[in-house]
Amino acid sequence: MGPLLRIVARVAAGVLIGRGWVSLDTVDQVFNDPASDAAFEIIAGGIVWVGTEGFYLLAKRLGWRT
Repeated sequence: MGPLLRIVARVAAGVLIGRGWVSLDTVDQVFNDPASDAAFEIIAGGIVWVGTEGFYLLAKRLGWRT
């Protein structure tokens, strides 16, 4: 999941640079920091966890069964 997440993050960074919201130097600093890889993976894991729990609660509320 790490490589896919890095690709998505770089595309998002390209959009932010293109819109002028961040500078190229700032993006270089973030992507050259090894801790940013870990942070991206933690954030992605959290998003997946929240999505899974959300669907579980929705299924429980709506009475879905397998």
